[in-house]
Formats: sequence, C-alpha cells, structure tokens
Amino acid sequence: MKKLLLLASIIFLLAGCSGQDNPGQKENQNQDKPVADKEKVSVQLNNIDIKTPDGKIIVKGNANATNDEFFFTLKYGDTVVVEERKIELDTDKSGWGSFELAIDQPDDGKTAKQIPVFTFYSKNNEGEIVNPNYVPVDVGKE
Repeated sequence: MKKLLLLASIIFLLAGCSGQDNPGQKENQNQDKPVADKEKVSVQLNNIDIKTPDGKIIVKGNANATNDEFFFTLKYGDTVVVEERKIELDTDKSGWGSFELAIDQPDDGKTAKQIPVFTFYSKNNEGEIVNPNYVPVDVGKE
C-alpha cells in the first residue's frame, strides 16, 4: 500500500512539473533583459560651481555626455524660468568638456520665495529625458 501511495505521489509531481511553460514567468523574464535597440545615452557632471552675483546665476562645470551635448532647464518651484536649452561641449581626448551658463534671475513675485533648481539631462533617440541631475541654487547674498 505504501508503495502504491508513493508511486501516485511521484506521478502527481511529474504531471505538475511537466515542462509546460508558465506564461507569467516568460513575461517576467523578458522584462529583466535590456532593450538592445535603444541608444544608450548619459551625462556626467563634475566640478559644478554656482555663483549668484548681481541678479545673475553663473554656472561653471565639466561634463561628459553622449554626442557631446546635453540639455538643461531652470525652475523656481513649478514655474519654468528657462525652457529647455542645449549645451554643446568641446571635449578633449578623455571625453570631458567645460561649460559656462549665465542666467538672469527673475524679479517677479512668483519666484521670490522659491528655490531655483537646474535640471541637467540627456535625451535618447525618442526625445525622452534620460539621466536627470537636479542641482539647487543658493541665491543668498554674496
């Protein structure tokens, strides 16, 4: 009797593990694989120096970006002060290039109590923002 029960248990186990694919499992496996046809883009920043003299915001730094270009915007809270602009880098052999920005600070009441934040980023072939870097600006007196 014990042998018959053991044999029935083994048959049930083999039937349950019979090599049929679980459709949910295949979907999860495909999600973990990187998409090969999208271009890999990135931007790296270093030595960022921000000064705020005489109602301006001066940004200096170094960047390494795909296609030697990256983008930025400037927001005060939810208010966009500087729409998207492209920065083209003149890079050296290491791939790094320097950049400098000079932006006038707005004088309106909407932005007076907000902290300005730069967003530096790359874009892929579809125009989607990739690798955003958020840099707040201290607009205190110098």
